[in-house]
Amino acid sequence: VRKLEILIAILVFIMAGCFFGEMSYVKPPAADVLKGMFVPKLSGHGATGDAIALLGALVMPHNLFLHSALVLSRKIPNSVRGVNDACRYFLIESGIALFVAFLINVSIIAVSGTVCSADNLSSDELDRCSDLSLDSASFLLRNVLGKSSSTLYSIALLASGQSSTITGTYAGQFIMQMILSFELPFALIPLLKFSSTTIKMGPYKNSMIIIVFSWVLGLGIIGINIYYLTTSFVDWLIHSTLPRVANVFIGIIVFPIMAIYVLAVLYLMFRKDVVVTYIEPTKLDPSAQVSMESGDHGVGREIGMTNAPYREDLADIPFPE
Repeated sequence: VRKLEILIAILVFIMAGCFFGEMSYVKPPAADVLKGMFVPKLSGHGATGDAIALLGALVMPHNLFLHSALVLSRKIPNSVRGVNDACRYFLIESGIALFVAFLINVSIIAVSGTVCSADNLSSDELDRCSDLSLDSASFLLRNVLGKSSSTLYSIALLASGQSSTITGTYAGQFIMQMILSFELPFALIPLLKFSSTTIKMGPYKNSMIIIVFSWVLGLGIIGINIYYLTTSFVDWLIHSTLPRVANVFIGIIVFPIMAIYVLAVLYLMFRKDVVVTYIEPTKLDPSAQVSMESGDHGVGREIGMTNAPYREDLADIPFPE
Protein backbone atom coordinates (compact mmCIF):
# COMPACT_ATOMS: atom_id res chain seq x y z
CA VAL A 1 0.00 0.00 0.00
CA ARG A 2 2.82 2.41 0.83
CA LYS A 3 4.47 1.81 -2.55
CA LEU A 4 1.17 2.52 -4.27
CA GLU A 5 0.75 5.74 -2.28
CA ILE A 6 4.28 6.85 -3.22
CA LEU A 7 3.59 6.17 -6.91
CA ILE A 8 0.37 8.19 -6.81
CA ALA A 9 2.13 11.04 -4.99
CA ILE A 10 4.85 11.14 -7.66
CA LEU A 11 2.26 11.30 -10.43
CA VAL A 12 0.36 14.08 -8.68
CA PHE A 13 3.50 16.15 -8.09
CA ILE A 14 4.51 15.76 -11.74
CA MET A 15 1.16 17.25 -12.71
CA ALA A 16 1.38 20.00 -10.08
CA GLY A 17 4.97 21.00 -10.91
CA CYS A 18 3.96 22.33 -14.32
CA PHE A 19 1.34 24.68 -12.88
CA PHE A 20 3.48 25.76 -9.93
CA GLY A 21 6.24 26.74 -12.36
CA GLU A 22 3.79 28.63 -14.53
CA MET A 23 2.28 30.40 -11.51
CA SER A 24 5.73 31.62 -10.45
CA TYR A 25 6.19 33.01 -13.98
CA VAL A 26 2.85 34.73 -14.56
CA LYS A 27 2.84 36.15 -10.99
CA PRO A 28 -0.90 36.46 -10.29
CA PRO A 29 -1.93 39.34 -7.97
CA ALA A 30 -1.51 37.99 -4.44
CA ALA A 31 -4.30 40.19 -3.05
CA ASP A 32 -6.81 38.90 -5.60
CA VAL A 33 -5.77 35.30 -5.00
CA LEU A 34 -6.20 35.64 -1.23
CA LYS A 35 -9.52 37.41 -1.69
CA GLY A 36 -10.77 34.63 -3.93
CA MET A 37 -9.69 32.01 -1.39
CA PHE A 38 -11.54 33.49 1.57
CA VAL A 39 -14.37 35.61 0.09
CA PRO A 40 -16.92 33.41 -1.70
CA LYS A 41 -18.15 34.89 -4.98
CA LEU A 42 -19.77 33.32 -8.03
CA SER A 43 -20.06 35.48 -11.13
CA GLY A 44 -20.19 34.75 -14.81
CA HIS A 45 -21.71 31.99 -16.89
CA GLY A 46 -20.96 28.51 -15.54
CA ALA A 47 -19.38 29.73 -12.29
CA THR A 48 -21.51 27.40 -10.16
CA GLY A 49 -20.48 24.39 -12.20
CA ASP A 50 -16.79 25.33 -11.97
CA ALA A 51 -17.04 25.74 -8.19
CA ILE A 52 -18.70 22.33 -7.82
CA ALA A 53 -16.04 20.76 -10.05
CA LEU A 54 -13.25 22.20 -7.90
CA LEU A 55 -14.94 21.02 -4.72
CA GLY A 56 -15.55 17.61 -6.26
CA ALA A 57 -11.85 17.29 -6.99
CA LEU A 58 -11.24 17.34 -3.21
CA VAL A 59 -14.30 15.56 -1.81
CA MET A 60 -15.19 12.48 -3.88
CA PRO A 61 -17.43 9.68 -2.60
CA HIS A 62 -15.17 6.85 -3.75
CA ASN A 63 -12.22 8.43 -1.94
CA LEU A 64 -14.19 8.29 1.32
CA PHE A 65 -14.43 4.51 0.93
CA LEU A 66 -10.81 4.22 -0.21
CA HIS A 67 -9.41 6.20 2.71
CA SER A 68 -11.47 4.17 5.18
CA ALA A 69 -10.06 0.97 3.67
CA LEU A 70 -6.50 2.31 3.82
CA VAL A 71 -6.98 3.20 7.49
CA LEU A 72 -8.12 -0.36 8.22
CA SER A 73 -5.02 -1.74 6.47
CA ARG A 74 -2.68 -0.03 8.95
CA LYS A 75 -1.28 -1.95 11.90
CA ILE A 76 -2.63 -0.18 14.99
CA PRO A 77 -1.90 -1.21 18.60
CA ASN A 78 -5.02 -2.66 20.20
CA SER A 79 -5.14 -0.17 23.05
CA VAL A 80 -6.82 3.11 23.88
CA ARG A 81 -3.59 5.08 23.55
CA GLY A 82 -2.71 3.32 20.29
CA VAL A 83 -6.08 4.10 18.72
CA ASN A 84 -5.94 7.72 19.85
CA ASP A 85 -2.45 8.14 18.40
CA ALA A 86 -3.56 6.53 15.14
CA CYS A 87 -6.57 8.86 14.88
CA ARG A 88 -4.30 11.85 15.40
CA TYR A 89 -1.80 10.72 12.75
CA PHE A 90 -4.57 9.91 10.26
CA LEU A 91 -5.98 13.40 10.80
CA ILE A 92 -2.57 14.94 10.10
CA GLU A 93 -2.10 12.74 7.04
CA SER A 94 -5.50 13.66 5.60
CA GLY A 95 -4.94 17.33 6.36
CA ILE A 96 -1.62 17.37 4.51
CA ALA A 97 -3.12 15.59 1.48
CA LEU A 98 -6.08 17.98 1.30
CA PHE A 99 -3.80 21.00 1.76
CA VAL A 100 -1.57 19.90 -1.13
CA ALA A 101 -4.64 19.31 -3.30
CA PHE A 102 -5.93 22.75 -2.31
CA LEU A 103 -2.64 24.38 -3.37
CA ILE A 104 -2.78 22.56 -6.71
CA ASN A 105 -6.31 23.85 -7.33
CA VAL A 106 -5.26 27.38 -6.37
CA SER A 107 -2.33 27.25 -8.79
CA ILE A 108 -4.50 26.01 -11.66
CA ILE A 109 -7.16 28.69 -11.08
CA ALA A 110 -4.57 31.44 -10.59
CA VAL A 111 -2.73 30.51 -13.79
CA SER A 112 -5.95 30.26 -15.81
CA GLY A 113 -7.32 33.54 -14.49
CA THR A 114 -4.08 35.47 -14.95
CA VAL A 115 -3.34 34.22 -18.45
CA CYS A 116 -6.90 34.60 -19.71
CA SER A 117 -7.27 38.13 -18.28
CA ALA A 118 -4.11 39.48 -19.94
CA ASP A 119 -4.46 42.39 -22.37
CA ASN A 120 -2.12 41.03 -25.05
CA LEU A 121 -4.04 37.87 -25.92
CA SER A 122 -4.56 36.97 -29.54
CA SER A 123 -7.99 36.23 -30.94
CA ASP A 124 -7.18 32.51 -30.95
CA GLU A 125 -6.22 32.58 -27.27
CA LEU A 126 -9.37 34.54 -26.41
CA ASP A 127 -11.45 31.85 -28.07
CA ARG A 128 -9.65 29.18 -26.05
CA CYS A 129 -10.19 31.08 -22.80
CA SER A 130 -13.89 31.44 -23.50
CA ASP A 131 -14.22 27.67 -23.80
CA LEU A 132 -11.32 26.30 -21.75
CA SER A 133 -11.05 22.52 -21.81
CA LEU A 134 -8.44 19.79 -21.52
CA ASP A 135 -7.83 20.01 -25.26
CA SER A 136 -7.18 23.75 -25.28
CA ALA A 137 -5.52 24.35 -21.90
CA SER A 138 -1.96 23.52 -22.97
CA PHE A 139 -1.40 27.13 -24.07
CA LEU A 140 -1.52 28.14 -20.38
CA LEU A 141 1.93 26.58 -19.97
CA ARG A 142 3.43 28.11 -23.11
CA ASN A 143 4.88 31.13 -21.30
CA VAL A 144 7.30 29.08 -19.23
CA LEU A 145 7.69 25.92 -21.35
CA GLY A 146 7.60 27.35 -24.87
CA LYS A 147 7.04 24.87 -27.68
CA SER A 148 7.33 21.95 -25.27
CA SER A 149 4.21 23.06 -23.38
CA SER A 150 1.96 20.60 -25.20
CA THR A 151 4.31 17.71 -24.45
CA LEU A 152 4.66 18.57 -20.76
CA TYR A 153 0.93 19.18 -20.47
CA SER A 154 0.22 15.77 -21.98
CA ILE A 155 2.60 14.21 -19.44
CA ALA A 156 0.76 16.03 -16.64
CA LEU A 157 -2.59 14.78 -17.94
CA LEU A 158 -1.20 11.26 -18.25
CA ALA A 159 0.05 11.40 -14.66
CA SER A 160 -3.29 12.72 -13.46
CA GLY A 161 -5.21 10.09 -15.39
CA GLN A 162 -3.00 7.24 -14.16
CA SER A 163 -3.30 8.33 -10.53
CA SER A 164 -7.09 8.62 -10.84
CA THR A 165 -7.28 5.22 -12.54
CA ILE A 166 -5.19 3.52 -9.86
CA THR A 167 -7.15 5.00 -6.98
CA GLY A 168 -10.47 4.39 -8.73
CA THR A 169 -9.68 0.74 -9.41
CA TYR A 170 -8.36 0.16 -5.90
CA ALA A 171 -11.36 1.90 -4.38
CA GLY A 172 -13.87 0.02 -6.54
CA GLN A 173 -13.34 -3.19 -4.59
CA PHE A 174 -14.06 -1.51 -1.28
CA ILE A 175 -16.97 0.50 -2.69
CA MET A 176 -18.77 -2.61 -3.88
CA GLN A 177 -18.16 -4.44 -0.61
CA MET A 178 -19.39 -1.49 1.43
CA ILE A 179 -22.51 -0.99 -0.68
CA LEU A 180 -23.40 -4.68 -0.73
CA SER A 181 -22.82 -5.07 3.00
CA PHE A 182 -24.45 -1.91 4.36
CA GLU A 183 -26.80 -1.12 1.46
CA LEU A 184 -25.87 2.56 1.61
CA PRO A 185 -26.69 4.46 -1.59
CA PHE A 186 -24.71 7.46 -0.42
CA ALA A 187 -21.34 7.91 1.21
CA LEU A 188 -21.19 11.24 2.97
CA ILE A 189 -24.17 11.23 5.34
CA PRO A 190 -23.58 7.69 6.67
CA LEU A 191 -19.92 8.56 7.20
CA LEU A 192 -20.82 11.66 9.20
CA LYS A 193 -23.41 9.79 11.25
CA PHE A 194 -21.24 6.75 11.95
CA SER A 195 -18.20 8.81 12.98
CA SER A 196 -20.28 11.01 15.30
CA THR A 197 -22.20 8.40 17.30
CA THR A 198 -21.13 6.49 20.38
CA ILE A 199 -22.75 3.20 19.35
CA LYS A 200 -20.49 3.08 16.28
CA MET A 201 -17.25 4.66 17.50
CA GLY A 202 -17.43 4.54 21.28
CA PRO A 203 -15.01 7.00 22.90
CA TYR A 204 -13.34 7.63 19.53
CA LYS A 205 -16.27 9.53 18.01
CA ASN A 206 -15.79 13.03 16.63
CA SER A 207 -15.67 15.97 18.99
CA MET A 208 -18.56 18.44 19.01
CA ILE A 209 -16.56 21.00 17.01
CA ILE A 210 -15.74 18.47 14.29
CA ILE A 211 -19.36 17.23 14.25
CA VAL A 212 -20.77 20.74 13.73
CA PHE A 213 -18.14 21.72 11.16
CA SER A 214 -18.39 18.47 9.17
CA TRP A 215 -22.21 18.52 9.09
CA VAL A 216 -22.31 22.15 7.94
CA LEU A 217 -19.73 21.40 5.24
CA GLY A 218 -21.42 18.15 4.20
CA LEU A 219 -24.90 19.64 3.98
CA GLY A 220 -23.46 22.58 2.06
CA ILE A 221 -21.92 20.23 -0.51
CA ILE A 222 -25.16 18.28 -0.87
CA GLY A 223 -27.22 21.48 -1.14
CA ILE A 224 -24.94 22.95 -3.81
CA ASN A 225 -25.12 19.78 -5.89
CA ILE A 226 -28.92 19.58 -5.62
CA TYR A 227 -29.21 23.27 -6.54
CA TYR A 228 -26.88 22.90 -9.51
CA LEU A 229 -28.56 19.77 -10.87
CA THR A 230 -32.03 21.28 -10.46
CA THR A 231 -31.23 24.63 -12.06
CA SER A 232 -29.27 22.99 -14.88
CA PHE A 233 -32.15 20.65 -15.70
CA VAL A 234 -34.76 23.42 -15.54
CA ASP A 235 -32.60 25.66 -17.75
CA TRP A 236 -32.16 22.83 -20.26
CA LEU A 237 -35.88 22.12 -20.17
CA ILE A 238 -36.78 25.77 -20.84
CA HIS A 239 -34.35 26.20 -23.73
CA SER A 240 -34.81 22.74 -25.20
CA THR A 241 -35.73 22.44 -28.86
CA LEU A 242 -37.81 19.34 -28.20
CA PRO A 243 -41.59 19.49 -28.68
CA ARG A 244 -43.55 20.79 -25.72
CA VAL A 245 -45.18 17.40 -25.19
CA ALA A 246 -41.75 15.78 -24.91
CA ASN A 247 -40.59 18.40 -22.40
CA VAL A 248 -43.68 17.79 -20.28
CA PHE A 249 -43.14 14.04 -20.42
CA ILE A 250 -39.47 14.40 -19.41
CA GLY A 251 -40.43 16.71 -16.53
CA ILE A 252 -43.04 14.24 -15.29
CA ILE A 253 -40.35 11.55 -15.13
CA VAL A 254 -37.39 13.55 -13.80
CA PHE A 255 -39.02 15.74 -11.13
CA PRO A 256 -40.40 12.77 -9.12
CA ILE A 257 -36.94 11.18 -9.28
CA MET A 258 -35.46 14.39 -7.86
CA ALA A 259 -38.08 14.37 -5.09
CA ILE A 260 -37.26 10.75 -4.26
CA TYR A 261 -33.56 11.65 -4.12
CA VAL A 262 -34.22 14.49 -1.67
CA LEU A 263 -36.44 12.26 0.47
CA ALA A 264 -33.74 9.59 0.51
CA VAL A 265 -31.19 12.14 1.72
CA LEU A 266 -33.57 13.30 4.46
CA TYR A 267 -34.21 9.68 5.45
CA LEU A 268 -30.49 9.03 5.83
CA MET A 269 -30.13 12.17 7.92
CA PHE A 270 -32.92 11.40 10.39
CA ARG A 271 -32.78 7.60 10.41
CA LYS A 272 -31.96 6.32 13.88
CA ASP A 273 -29.00 3.96 14.16
CA VAL A 274 -29.68 1.04 16.49
CA VAL A 275 -26.99 -1.46 15.46
CA VAL A 276 -24.11 -1.37 17.95
CA THR A 277 -20.70 -2.05 16.41
CA TYR A 278 -18.55 -0.86 19.32
CA ILE A 279 -18.33 -2.75 22.60
CA GLU A 280 -16.22 -1.64 25.52
CA PRO A 281 -13.14 -3.85 25.90
CA THR A 282 -12.75 -5.95 29.01
CA LYS A 283 -10.52 -4.58 31.73
CA LEU A 284 -6.93 -5.79 31.79
CA ASP A 285 -4.54 -6.09 34.64
CA PRO A 286 -1.81 -3.40 34.62
CA SER A 287 0.92 -5.70 33.25
CA ALA A 288 -1.23 -6.80 30.31
CA GLN A 289 -2.18 -3.19 29.58
CA VAL A 290 1.50 -2.18 29.47
CA SER A 291 2.25 -5.07 27.11
CA MET A 292 -0.56 -4.09 24.79
CA GLU A 293 0.47 -0.42 24.65
CA SER A 294 4.04 -1.45 23.89
CA GLY A 295 2.81 -3.20 20.73
CA ASP A 296 2.53 -6.83 21.89
CA HIS A 297 -0.54 -7.90 19.88
CA GLY A 298 -0.33 -11.49 21.11
CA VAL A 299 -1.39 -10.50 24.60
CA GLY A 300 -4.76 -9.19 23.43
CA ARG A 301 -5.46 -12.34 21.44
CA GLU A 302 -4.50 -14.68 24.26
CA ILE A 303 -6.69 -13.10 26.90
CA GLY A 304 -9.49 -11.98 24.56
CA MET A 305 -9.18 -8.29 25.21
CA THR A 306 -11.66 -7.26 22.54
CA ASN A 307 -15.12 -8.80 22.32
CA ALA A 308 -16.31 -6.63 19.46
CA PRO A 309 -18.92 -8.20 17.18
CA TYR A 310 -17.86 -10.08 14.07
CA ARG A 311 -17.91 -7.85 10.96
CA GLU A 312 -18.57 -9.83 7.79
CA ASP A 313 -17.95 -6.83 5.56
CA LEU A 314 -14.48 -6.28 7.01
CA ALA A 315 -13.49 -9.93 7.28
CA ASP A 316 -13.79 -10.42 3.53
CA ILE A 317 -11.52 -7.50 2.58
CA PRO A 318 -8.09 -8.83 1.43
CA PHE A 319 -5.82 -6.28 3.07
CA PRO A 320 -2.15 -6.28 1.98
CA GLU A 321 0.40 -7.84 4.26
